[in-house]
Amino acid sequence: MSSTVQRLSSLALFLFCSFILLVSLFTSNRVEVGQLGRLPSTRIYVSDVILPDNALYLPVMARDRVRLFFTPDREQVFLKLEYAHTRYKAAQALAIKGQGPLAITTMTKSQKYLLQAVYQVRADKEAYTPEERLQVKTALTLSIFRIEQLRSTIETDDSVLGALQAESAVVLEQFDIL
Repeated sequence: MSSTVQRLSSLALFLFCSFILLVSLFTSNRVEVGQLGRLPSTRIYVSDVILPDNALYLPVMARDRVRLFFTPDREQVFLKLEYAHTRYKAAQALAIKGQGPLAITTMTKSQKYLLQAVYQVRADKEAYTPEERLQVKTALTLSIFRIEQLRSTIETDDSVLGALQAESAVVLEQFDIL
């Protein structure tokens, strides 16, 4: 009896993870190619860090979404900050590799995670200590400087990065989460 239950729960978990993966594929951000040029094709390569230009990045992205889904609400803020930082580092590495359009897309995803964390803390300030709120505010402040760093590295039209930078500045001004 227990092996049947175990098989059914394994099947249910597999189906659930597959569902999360499909949702991730269909809802992920896409870059409109205009003045940015051609998007690089993905390929498989061996590296310490899996970047979005690697075909193996898709399972990493799905793992992140599943991990976020199973994380308690209060802890999601810090996981989102971690994801924002990881994607910023990936955007920086892509920019250095000369993949400006993909770096911009990756930075946009970084910003998305960061703003989700900010709004989550803002919605329930009392659930977080002053130190934790300061950590979120510091991450928002840092994003302005990180975007500027990325802008100086990318040699294509950076109007998207300028908009992200302005967005961070406005959110920082408007929302006092301390």
